[in-house]
Amino acid sequence: MRTSKGIDLPVDLADAFREKPQAWEGFEAMRPNSQKDFIVAIESATGPTSRKQRIERTIREAERHQELRPRVGVRLP
Repeated sequence: MRTSKGIDLPVDLADAFREKPQAWEGFEAMRPNSQKDFIVAIESATGPTSRKQRIERTIREAERHQELRPRVGVRLP
């Protein structure tokens, strides 16, 4: 799987995004450098537990990023 900005995702991260489409939208909205930072953190994990935790954190942060983005036509206070 590849982002719209041409960044390749690890297979296990791509699988996690398929289960959480809202997180994928948030990840896609991030700047390329931010996306790469998350991917490097995942790929540098020293064991499977650490890798799983980093993927879970990436999903949480991507969902949060999506929630924080203003929607078109919505007035912010």
